[in-house]
Amino acid sequence: MNMSGNSSFFYSVASIPNTDYIVSGSGGIEKSIKIWNYKSGELLRTLNGHSADVYSVASIPNTYYIVSGSADTTVKIWNYMNGELVNTLSGHNDIVRSVASIANTNYIVSGSRDKTINI
Repeated sequence: MNMSGNSSFFYSVASIPNTDYIVSGSGGIEKSIKIWNYKSGELLRTLNGHSADVYSVASIPNTYYIVSGSADTTVKIWNYMNGELVNTLSGHNDIVRSVASIANTNYIVSGSRDKTINI
């Protein structure tokens, strides 16, 4: 399956467990997060809110949340079902290159070019 519909390039993709969805983070013109149905290739939703490239995306298992990390130095938590921005986390001083959820907890972790990991 080939999914397109981005006028920019992709930095990151992640699956959303127990769904037919994947999430992507892009850079360039769009600076967005997209939710896709991987079986049909359909673009379901576009999430906008970062002011710079979205370098990393991840799902938070057993929730309706995804997390994104960006060159705007923030980490954002989103409800992928309704597109709502739930929270914006700050604390990095440079590009956030990686985000992940910590299994069996309510924690997310982010890694930055500022040489720090935040939980």
